[in-house]
Amino acid sequence: MKELLYDALMLGRNREVEKEEYLAARGEKKPARFEAKVKLIELSDIERDQEVIIPLSLAVPGYIEVEVYSDDSCIFLEKKIITGNDFENGSYALSFKLLAGYLHSGINYASVLLRSPLQQELIGLRINNSSVTGGADSYKKTFGRIVKNYLDLRFGRISRGEWQQKTDETIGLVNGSEPEHLFLMLYRAQVYISAGRIPEAKSIIEFAAVQLEKLPPEYTEIRCFFIYVQSLYDMDPEKTAQAAEHIRKVYDRNPSWRLLWMLFYTSSEFTDIPEMKFDALDTEFRKRRCSSPVMYYEALECVRKKTDVLKDVSEFELQVLSFAQKNKALSLDMAIRVSELITAMREDWLQRRNISLAAGILCAAYDRYKSNIVLKALVKLLIAADC
Repeated sequence: MKELLYDALMLGRNREVEKEEYLAARGEKKPARFEAKVKLIELSDIERDQEVIIPLSLAVPGYIEVEVYSDDSCIFLEKKIITGNDFENGSYALSFKLLAGYLHSGINYASVLLRSPLQQELIGLRINNSSVTGGADSYKKTFGRIVKNYLDLRFGRISRGEWQQKTDETIGLVNGSEPEHLFLMLYRAQVYISAGRIPEAKSIIEFAAVQLEKLPPEYTEIRCFFIYVQSLYDMDPEKTAQAAEHIRKVYDRNPSWRLLWMLFYTSSEFTDIPEMKFDALDTEFRKRRCSSPVMYYEALECVRKKTDVLKDVSEFELQVLSFAQKNKALSLDMAIRVSELITAMREDWLQRRNISLAAGILCAAYDRYKSNIVLKALVKLLIAADC
């Protein structure tokens, strides 16, 4: 019976991984390790989509599984997992596509993270597009302004009508088939829908549908955003559920914070459970280093609904609270919750956190609320930092 149970449990395991772990545990071989032969890739004058190669080798032979990540829009990864079977004669050429439509003029930076259970390698890209002129640079500035307008609306600094007007003026007369142009146009359609300007929104959606047909299949985010805006236009629960299902499938294959944001507003799984939404945001931060202020705001909304989502004063939680402090949205309940967590922590655990960032948050909270609970936690922080 025990042998049958063991065999059943082992059915779901990769036999190569099992063998590698067994031999390494017995000391018969060193664990397999990979090596990236280049740590920085420098390119210039990228006007069209281009394939880029990262040469890899097995520094220590054996079976290995390597996960491949990138949170940069300009990078499209077709292969997300590299296994030992992919290495021929100890070498493998990992390829990905660099999407010119997401590059601005000047210097662009991006990265690809390679991770196995025992190691990780971060491969940097530096793309000098100084001699390339185009709309991506102005797109970046325009995107920054619409994010500011959006946050001003969510924090109550401007009214919905002001947001609609400012965003419409910011986007201006954008018209074209480039991915960044289509995104801005679709965002404008979203604004028009919220303002009840349905015929204008319909005209943009119809134009975008034609232009999307001309884009290569790897522009999945733009296509998902089109589906998201279309669901807002249709106002049909069944179509919204279908949009959520499609976006979820794309997100599972090629996760990004933008796709996750679309899921927040199409999928019911995040509507009533702040813990699930907060955990998803935490994963984006840890795995893909997402630092978008839009997503910090979504995390802050979870904390506002339920401060218990704050659990261990992690780097992500501190960044969210710092974002709240900078936007004058750090409530007394939030300050007390993080103070209680800090006070209950062992000093050696506390020293693994960003004490400087935590102290800044508590200083601001004490200045505002004069809470003894906050002061007690602040003192513990200063002692842990040997100040």
